[in-house]
Amino acid sequence: MPRLTATPEFERLCGAFHQDCLVFAPTPDDLARDALQHISAAEHDAVKSFLDRLLDGRYTASELRGLMNRSAPALRWSSESALTVLTAIRQRLDTLT
Repeated sequence: MPRLTATPEFERLCGAFHQDCLVFAPTPDDLARDALQHISAAEHDAVKSFLDRLLDGRYTASELRGLMNRSAPALRWSSESALTVLTAIRQRLDTLT
């Protein structure tokens, strides 16, 4: 299977994950809230669709970790943390629409 590639909207969202983000957003829900502030409302649908694909079971937690480590390199993501944060972002998107 080819390496998982992020969309431009997802890359922008990952801009929220800088070296100090856990100081200001210590929980997955806080990270999701802050990350979604880095993209426009118009980009929400594109990120939502991308996350639906990521979280539909076709990718392993290890593949999601790799994507997060490439897209948000300021943090080193574990498989569990990548899956937890991606799921929190996806759930938060449901509350915005």
